[in-house]
Amino acid sequence: MKIIMKYFAVFCAAAALMASLLVLSALIPRGAIEPQMRESAALLKESELFGTAVDGAEGSRIDRYADSILLNIAWNYDAKEPLRSVMLSEYYYTAYQNENDNLYDAVADGAEANRQYLRYWHGSIALLRPLLTVLTLRQIYVLHGVLLAALAAALLTLRVWEKAWGCAAGVLAGLCAAAGTALCLTMRTFSSPSVTSSSATPDSCTRSMSFLSLRKSMLFSPVRAFSRRNLPSLPHFGDIFQYERSCNEE
Repeated sequence: MKIIMKYFAVFCAAAALMASLLVLSALIPRGAIEPQMRESAALLKESELFGTAVDGAEGSRIDRYADSILLNIAWNYDAKEPLRSVMLSEYYYTAYQNENDNLYDAVADGAEANRQYLRYWHGSIALLRPLLTVLTLRQIYVLHGVLLAALAAALLTLRVWEKAWGCAAGVLAGLCAAAGTALCLTMRTFSSPSVTSSSATPDSCTRSMSFLSLRKSMLFSPVRAFSRRNLPSLPHFGDIFQYERSCNEE
């Protein structure tokens, strides 16, 4: 019984600590993050919702959908009612355009929050909001990449120090692959023309197609590659896309 009470106390203390960090981040005035948020919202508005950093490489697919919602929630934290805004996690939403555009309307045009995101715990905002006082989203991406590279380099150094050559070779191969992807992403981000996320297809259909396309790449690509040689053709999400689009048009 004592062990159960101990674990329960630790759980309550951890939850209180995490909630307190979010409340502290909500106390940051909106004006302190507004310049960086405007630039970040403009960047996402000009980006694909589920684009790839490397053409044809599904492993380089970037989820701007989640980024836009997270920034939208962070933008709508209220310094006057920090606890309430943290618990409700409100953001601006419309059904006729995608989340990149919704974020831009909230930040640039002052559209008010009209939906709550209660089912998730948005703990990363405790770090995101302070970072947004000095960094834009593009710069946060770079910082994230630098931190990951530093951690990977530290892991590689440790493996070499321990003479775990096989593990070190695997880490090095992963670093080389990540570096190639990062280089392509950097070249596309800073030198290529932006690709807008607008589409002639209704957004409710477009968003769902993009999401299912991501799931298809994660779940079905290895199976389909194998089935080309050894198995009969399997059904894939393309048929679902066509069916869903026809339903929306009707």
